Amino acid sequence: MIELRDLTNVDQFKLYLYEIIDLRTTDTIFEGFTFDGKIFSLSISAQINWSNLLLLPDSIYPLTIAAKDESIYVLELANRMNFYLGAVAAKNGALQAGVVLKQQVLGSTTIAELQIIKDSL
Repeated sequence: MIELRDLTNVDQFKLYLYEIIDLRTTDTIFEGFTFDGKIFSLSISAQINWSNLLLLPDSIYPLTIAAKDESIYVLELANRMNFYLGAVAAKNGALQAGVVLKQQVLGSTTIAELQIIKDSL
């Protein structure tokens, strides 16, 4: 929930924008990532599961997993690393986009500059 702030004050406006950027970043991550034509979850629990993929023994592959639409996907051992890297890239891309926006906010010194950023979100 975004805290009500005085948007006529530069510092308060910046805090407001940081909150919006954080929420948008989270929403973007939770949209998931696409691999082999299917969308997979990046919920908190999915992120934990995907981060552990590389720790699983090769012998359990192929691994049956569910896409966001609950369709079944069979992850072959040969695709494990690409799947993992796809998840990492999607999350990192969202995080880096948030950092770029926060840097723009940080560098802004006027309400007008901050309003332009707000209007772009």
